[in-house]
Amino acid sequence: MIEIQRKPDLSIGCLKLWIHEREFLDSDDYWDGNWLAATAHYITASSSVKISGPFIHLSDLANLKDSFQKLSANLSGTLQVEFMEPHLSFEFDMSYLGQCIVVISMISYNMEEEHRFSCQLDQSYFPTIIEELKRIETTHPFKGV
Repeated sequence: MIEIQRKPDLSIGCLKLWIHEREFLDSDDYWDGNWLAATAHYITASSSVKISGPFIHLSDLANLKDSFQKLSANLSGTLQVEFMEPHLSFEFDMSYLGQCIVVISMISYNMEEEHRFSCQLDQSYFPTIIEELKRIETTHPFKGV
């Protein structure tokens, strides 16, 4: 397991995500060139789950950013974001008063474990999350588009 000594690239409640590098550094096409090796760590006082590997495609993060932008604009509704690989997914249920229930599903890279977490997130965190996702897109621009 990779030990991380820097601040996460993305924080969504108790989920922290670090992007390490592209899986295929020399690939310039859309499919192979946009896979990212990452670590996702969900940690609370009573539990800790960490997955690492090349399980995120840049389009997954673009969809996640779009979802947060929709939630931020509407402040209501439900959204589901599933990544191409099944290791990380999100369900958002925006209630009244700007509160959002987030259900995060994590499946280990070897597909032997599945964990689901639920947390409450205030809409005031959405702009920071959107900015973090934009920063990842800037640091790791799409290839082959």
